Amino acid sequence: MLSASFIIAFTWTWGDCIAPQLLLSTDRTTLTVAVMTAYVNEAGTPVPELQAAASVMYVVPILLIFLIAQRGFVAGMSTSGLK
Repeated sequence: MLSASFIIAFTWTWGDCIAPQLLLSTDRTTLTVAVMTAYVNEAGTPVPELQAAASVMYVVPILLIFLIAQRGFVAGMSTSGLK
């Protein structure tokens, strides 16, 4: 139960985009907002290649945490119906 709570809480706060964009200044923002707004060219249009590469690097910590906690997460789900 604790590992599931940890994974859900971490991914919820890691992927939060709207609140940091509204509440924080542009020089002190989160990684989500930076990936979304920083990779633009001179005309102000997004550069899809750079955004895709940044998004892949953004997902790596979440995947590592899931792979580390996977055993406990699956064990908790499989034994939740047993007494």
